[in-house]
Amino acid sequence: MKYKVVKAFDWAHKGVDFQAYALDEEIDHAEVEDALIEVGLAEGWIEEVGGSGNSPENKGQLSPAEKGKITRATKQLQEAQLQMANATTDADKKAAEELVNESQEKLDALNK
Repeated sequence: MKYKVVKAFDWAHKGVDFQAYALDEEIDHAEVEDALIEVGLAEGWIEEVGGSGNSPENKGQLSPAEKGKITRATKQLQEAQLQMANATTDADKKAAEELVNESQEKLDALNK
């Protein structure tokens, strides 16, 4: 599967081999470790291009893009929950509660 860089970033392959990825650069998943794809999708640095990921061997499994969306939604929910816990005024609490509800709905929709 191939991915396109949508936000330039640096990556340390195997923790030591640093490489800069430029905007619009294409990354072949077969040539990099899974962690780069998972983190890149979760952080919004890359997005999937071409291919459906619906081959028989992948049936019933989430694609890296889907995993990335779920990871981002989970992170947003956790941040909203923290914001709600730290809210000091009623207005802040209400805004944070709405954000938690929206984030939870988004996560629930992705997990269906």
